[in-house]
This record gives sequence, C-alpha cells and structure tokens, in this order.
Amino acid sequence: MDTSRRGLRIATGLAAATFLVLAARTLRNGLSTKPSEAATFIEAELGNVATEGSATRRLFDAREVERQLAGILTAIPDWETRALQAKRIIESADFSDPSIGAMLWDFVVRNLEGASSTLETSQLLGRHWVIADRSAAWGFLSDPERIPLGFDQSLALQNLFALRGVLIEWTEWDRGEALQLARTVTSAYLREGLLTELYRRWAQSDPETAWMEALKEDFTEEVQRFRTEVSLLPVISRKDPSLALRLARSLPSGFWETSESFSATSGLHEWARENPAWAARYIEGMPGFAGEGMRSSLVGVWSEKDPAAALDWALRQRNLAGPIQEAFGALARRSLTDALDRYAGGTEPLQKAWAPALALQWASSDPASASAWALRQREAGLGSNALLQSLPIWAQADPSAAAEFIRGILPQVTDSSEQLALARAWVVAEPGLSLDQLRSVVAPENHDALFADVVQNGIASDPSAARAALERIVDPGTRRTATSGLAVRWGQQNPLQALEWAQTLASRVDQESAIRSVFEGWATRQPEAAASHLSNLEASQRDQALVGLVQTVMNQAPADAANRSLQVSDPALQAQLLESTFQRWGRSHPTAAAAWLDQARLPAGLVDRLRSRIP
Repeated sequence: MDTSRRGLRIATGLAAATFLVLAARTLRNGLSTKPSEAATFIEAELGNVATEGSATRRLFDAREVERQLAGILTAIPDWETRALQAKRIIESADFSDPSIGAMLWDFVVRNLEGASSTLETSQLLGRHWVIADRSAAWGFLSDPERIPLGFDQSLALQNLFALRGVLIEWTEWDRGEALQLARTVTSAYLREGLLTELYRRWAQSDPETAWMEALKEDFTEEVQRFRTEVSLLPVISRKDPSLALRLARSLPSGFWETSESFSATSGLHEWARENPAWAARYIEGMPGFAGEGMRSSLVGVWSEKDPAAALDWALRQRNLAGPIQEAFGALARRSLTDALDRYAGGTEPLQKAWAPALALQWASSDPASASAWALRQREAGLGSNALLQSLPIWAQADPSAAAEFIRGILPQVTDSSEQLALARAWVVAEPGLSLDQLRSVVAPENHDALFADVVQNGIASDPSAARAALERIVDPGTRRTATSGLAVRWGQQNPLQALEWAQTLASRVDQESAIRSVFEGWATRQPEAAASHLSNLEASQRDQALVGLVQTVMNQAPADAANRSLQVSDPALQAQLLESTFQRWGRSHPTAAAAWLDQARLPAGLVDRLRSRIP
C-alpha cells in the first residue's frame, strides 16, 4: 500500500469513524424520519468529535465498515447525505481487506442511485481501493462474470467510473501498464470509455504524443477510434489550439453524414465550449445533420462568452435564424448600447426579428423608454411584438403610467390578436377595469380569453370583480380553467371566503373542482389550518378537499400525504392519490415508503401496485 498517499486521506475519515455512534444518537433523538434534521444533527456532532484528539485516526476494518453502512441506511433517507457519508467511509476504510471493497461497491450501486454524486463516489472507491491493493481492486471491478453483458446503463456507468478511478491512480505508477489493463476489459463499452479517459489525461501533459498513440490503438470498431479522437479535441485545445484544429481536420468528413456520427458529437460540444473561435473553423464546414446541429450549438455556447463574435459568425452562415436570434439576445443582455448599434445597422428582416429581444432586455431597466421605442418600431412597420414584450413589464413596474399609455394607443389598433394582447397588458396595469370597457376594445371572439385574464389578475385586488368576469365567460373549457385558477389564488388569500363561494356554485362538477382548488391554494400557505377544516365538510366535499391537500403536500411531506389519502372515502380516488404519492416517495425515500406500506392495511392488489413503485 502507498502509505504516504493513503495517510493524507486518513484525516478526512476521522468524522466517519464516529458515524455509527452519531446514527444511534440521531435515532434516540427521534430524527430518523426527518432527513434534513438528521443530517444537521450528524454534521454538528461530527464537528464536535473532530476535537477529541488523534487517537481515533485509524483505518476501518470490515466489521466497522459494515456497521457504519448500516447506520447510514437506518438514519439517513436523503440520497445526497448518504453519498457524503459513504465518501467519508471510503476515504478511511482499510482496503487491504478485499471484502471491504466489495462491500462498499455493493452499497454504492444499491443505495446511492438517487444521489447526483453517485458516479463521483464510484470513482473515489476505485481510487482508494487501488492505492491499497492493486490486484484486488482491478480483479473485482473488471471481472466480466460479476457484471454480465446485459447489465443496465446506470450500472455500466458506475462500473466505468470505478474502473476509471483505478486507472487514474495506476497511471501515476505506469501509464503503459494502465493502458494495457484497459485493453484487457471484455466489455467494449467499458474498454472504450477507459482508453478514452487515459488518452485524455495523457493529452493534458503531452497532447501530440497522446494523439499519435491513440491513432495506433487497436479498437474493435472504427467508430470507437473516431469517438476517442474527437474527445481529445477540447483537452488538446487548452494547450495547443492549432493542434486541435489539425486533429479535427484529419478526421474523415464523410463520417459526419452517417447515422453513427451523433454518438461522437459530445467531444465537439465540449471543444466548442472550451474554445469556440477555434472550433468554429472546423464546425462551419461540417456536412450533414450533425453539422447543422453543431453550428446551432456552437452559437449558443459562444454567445455565453462573446456574443458579438458569435453573432458575427452566425450571420455569415446559412439557415441559422434561431441561433442568430439567440446571439443577439445574449448581446442585448451583455450591452444594451452595443445591441442598439447592431440593431440600427441591421436589415429590415433582422430588425423585425431582433426588436422583441431588445425591447425585453431594455424594459428590465427602463420599461417606459423601451415601450416608447417599441411603439416607434411598430409605427415603422416592424410589428408589435417588441411592444408586447415591454408593456407587461411596465404594467407591473408603474401601473398607472402603463395604463395611460395603453389607453392612448388601443383605439389605433385594428388587428384582433394585437387588441387582445394590449388589453391583457391593460388588465395587469388596471385589474379593476370595468368589463364593459374591456368589451369595447377587443373583438367578440376574444372576450372569453380577456375575461379569464381579469379573473387571474383581479382576485388579489377585487374578488367580486373576478367573480363577475368569470360569470361572463361563455366557453365551458375556458370557464372551468378560470374557475380553478380563481379558487387556487383566492384559497391562498382568503380560504374561508373562497370556500364559501365554491360551495355555492350551481354545477356539482364545478363545485367539487373549485373546492379541490381552494384547498390546493390553502395548503400552499397554511397546510395545518387547511387540514383542520376538513371535518367541517360533508363526505364528497371532504374527498375533493383531500385531493387538493394531498397533491400540494406530497412532494414535501409524502408520509403526511399518504396518511391523508387514507381518509378519502372513495376507494378509487384513494388508490389514485396513493399511487401518485408513491410515484415520488418510492424514489426519494424508498426505505420510509416501504416501512409505511408494511404497516398500512390496504387491499393486496393496491399494495402490490404501490410496492412496484419502490425501486
């Protein structure tokens, strides 16, 4: 074992050495079902233990690793916190015992699948294991019998990253030996991934030699060599951009016109992000659909670094209307003055396309000036889209001034869709407008849509006006949607008043829908108050209220949602709510979901369906 390198990592294991004790304390404090509290408690305790001296700085044996991993499963349902604690154990485990590596690997692949750092944890495992025992680490992780050829993609990635960790460390001892080991891997997917990673690391220090040696590699299929060479482009470009361009131009251009070409574009995307100006010299000549997609992608990533240069390049290409618009929008966000100058020199079609993005960005700092400018563009025949971008922002920032501006221009507008858009901005500025005023400025076919906007915007200032607008809506679908929106927002602001209104609706379907929406809005602000009011409702209304309550809390409090679902009297509706809850809960906290299901008294068929939603 490389004791000097290993020793540097032992200190980080001090915190993990006490994990089992902390897990037990967590359980005693009643935090096992509250992951955020458990994590906070454990982190605080780890900080306390770190001051207890150096006597506990030791490597973990197999028994201790097993106990601590069990502690993680018992005390922490949260994926990310599990991964954090698993890393700490890996950093301090005694991998000279091969069973520890196998134990940790089994834990990572079975119990961290929901963590964003699962692959990082797998790679860390490989790196620490190989430092302690090269032959055991490589023998276990590369064993084709352990993972059959049909293994799933998630497990394949974890295995790839663990083997990468092994070979990353191995290259520190002998790069040639690490490459030879990678060539012996049975799986073509793993073999290609490992060789690519090793050549990329080599290219960081000696790009030309790494490229030349990669050309000699005996890949099973030519596409594998092609992908490996493309993956070297961003790495080489950091050290020698001209060499990267030479590599790219040496690739057979005909490949980009084949169906397999898309599997190799990830390296080009990375190159474009790293050095867009150099990548552009190659990408502008790429043929086929891959070339079209890469030119669009290049403009997007280039716009983040240098929107003016990206725009100049995009304007010289063909069929890049969308990316040109994206680059101009990025330029407007970077410098409004530069964007105005570029706009002034643009052709009429470009001005028509760019005006909305310019008005939107301008309105964020000066909506009045942006709207006045946008009106001049409309009067010049460039359309009203720019005006429709700036006015809603102005209506929120200075309602009275925006309303006065809109009143002045609406009589001049004859297009019905433009009338509706301007009237909607007017409603935002003046939610208390009379319905007759609004009817007079828009075409009859747009009345329902406009009244729905009055419902949406008027509830905060005038619930009676919102109800009056709702009654004017003729189309059943529009009316139903507006009713739901009114009930949700009113339920947030004045739930008892909203509930009283919902119970007076003539249609039973509308009534139940509105009650459900009222409780949805109520539960977002006051879930406990909403739950306490359930007993005041009759059975059918209570079921609908429970639907609104459960659907609102199921993401943040799935156990509460499951328990509330059991109160629903309609069996079909109850099953529907439970399945929705378990769809989320089963993935986020499978242990807690399974424990709840074990003690629930439910029909066997429903139990089976719910259990199938737990991975």
